[in-house]
Amino acid sequence: MAFFVSRLGLSGVGGLRFRGAGAWLLAVTLLVALAVPWPASAADDEERVRASLEDGFGRIILRFDRKTDVDVRTSATSSVVVVSYPDPVAFDVSKVAALLPGYVTAARKDPDEKGVRFALAGPYSINTIEAADRLIIDLLPESWQGLPPGLPDF
Repeated sequence: MAFFVSRLGLSGVGGLRFRGAGAWLLAVTLLVALAVPWPASAADDEERVRASLEDGFGRIILRFDRKTDVDVRTSATSSVVVVSYPDPVAFDVSKVAALLPGYVTAARKDPDEKGVRFALAGPYSINTIEAADRLIIDLLPESWQGLPPGLPDF
């Protein structure tokens, strides 16, 4: 450690002392980097919305920041699934239709970010499961028989 401190010009009795413009610039850069809150990574955003083709059904998983009261409704014709929640959440649902061909034809978030909508490709039964900070939406074909699917592996 002493080697690195002396190489950076950071040495002194009773604490660190800056020497030279390079050491000063490095110290200021480190302080700014630690003080500035960094936005969530793209990987975090992608993990907020997952869509997958499962064994005979389609599944959408929405991950909230915390457990949230969620309202899931379908339109009168059952062709649109509307998910509403009280606080704004920046879900990126743009890839859901591409990930669930034959199940979802379009997906969008509401302008106030308090809801998302999924236009369905056909008549499906909707099964929802709330699990901690996640909402699981299963799109089951009319031919589905038996119990609805269980929780996924997180």
